[in-house]
Amino acid sequence: MVFDVRDLVPAFPDAEAAIRGEKGYGLWHVAHLGPRVTWFLPHEGGGKTVRAVLGP
Repeated sequence: MVFDVRDLVPAFPDAEAAIRGEKGYGLWHVAHLGPRVTWFLPHEGGGKTVRAVLGP
């Protein structure tokens, strides 16, 4: 299962720190529920996407 959240701001300077819980706890909580959390700039442009992939 894949969950994508898009944001119009392309910058995410502390993404890894946010996922580790060093910059708030939102992404840390998501990551500790089991999914792999990543982020990327979509090919279409217009911001960034944070993705959580939950395996079978």
